[in-house]
Amino acid sequence: MTKPTKPTNKIVTDSMKKSGKKGDGITELASGIRVKFLPVSAAVITELQSNIKEPDVPVIPHPSPDLAKEGQTIEHPDSPTYKQALAAVEAKRIKVGIDAMVMFGVELVDGVPEDKKWIKKLSMIGITDINEDDEVELEFAYKKYMVVDSTTLTKIAELSGVTAAQIDAAKDSFPS
Repeated sequence: MTKPTKPTNKIVTDSMKKSGKKGDGITELASGIRVKFLPVSAAVITELQSNIKEPDVPVIPHPSPDLAKEGQTIEHPDSPTYKQALAAVEAKRIKVGIDAMVMFGVELVDGVPEDKKWIKKLSMIGITDINEDDEVELEFAYKKYMVVDSTTLTKIAELSGVTAAQIDAAKDSFPS
């Protein structure tokens, strides 16, 4: 009789296990990568997201012919183009929030691997904009593409005080 195995990436505790000395905060991911999770300052995320401005509400001629002749307009928030622009703004805000959590919410215990096979693999699938000469950019790329998934993102978000609804919105836009 074989032992059932736990599914990975279902909940945080299934894909991560504590490793190292008790109380050191080191977590070993299912991939074998050892990390420490850190809370991310809400101020960082808020500042980044507030830099992404909402589009102007489009205007249309006033429905009253007399007022339209005078050049009067009204806002048209139901414009499909405007709704698409709002959705794009929201997607950008989620992305910068995720990027901040990736950058500041994960400490790589063992650093970025010396073996750069992961860069070659990413290149083969079209991700080619990694600057291998910039240590910070290299670390960010490794965390973003190789370490943080929706499960680890949830852990970082919880430590950072992000609400469950915000976590769900971010997870929907993140590869698992």
